[in-house]
Amino acid sequence: MLGASSAAKVGPMAAVAGVIADLAVEAMVDAGASYAIVDNGGDIAFTSDRDVIIGIYGGVSPFKDVGFKIEPTRFLGVCTSSATVGPSISFGTADVACVIAETACLADAAASALGNLSNDPEAAFSAIKAISGVVGSLLIVGDKLATWGKLPTLVRASVDATCVTHA
Repeated sequence: MLGASSAAKVGPMAAVAGVIADLAVEAMVDAGASYAIVDNGGDIAFTSDRDVIIGIYGGVSPFKDVGFKIEPTRFLGVCTSSATVGPSISFGTADVACVIAETACLADAAASALGNLSNDPEAAFSAIKAISGVVGSLLIVGDKLATWGKLPTLVRASVDATCVTHA
């Protein structure tokens, strides 16, 4: 947590959910799983031998029913921070600040940084571009969507709002 949060320039608590998801998936892989997903309140760690669609929920944002289609992968973290959805505190205005990284711990810390800086998307993306292990990111603020890096294909996805962590 300390390494990931230091790289993202946020406090170590910004990586708690991600590291717990990582550890759970690692334990499942050690036990022989080839398909394991842990979603810890929008902070997801997984390994998969098949395609996975991860929905993106932006609350009141007009971007609805979208997700990432992710091809089979050995290990990946997909984490989201938000100023408008869920109980977390953010210093920005993002409906969705989503980061994909080599681990959920790193993605969690970087998503917090992206969300905190979302008032200035250029600065937000610049801050996470320099973090080794971050693959790409998606930022939704109101009716604006921006991306950086190598992201999976965006697809239509059925996102059930009742399954989303709320305050």
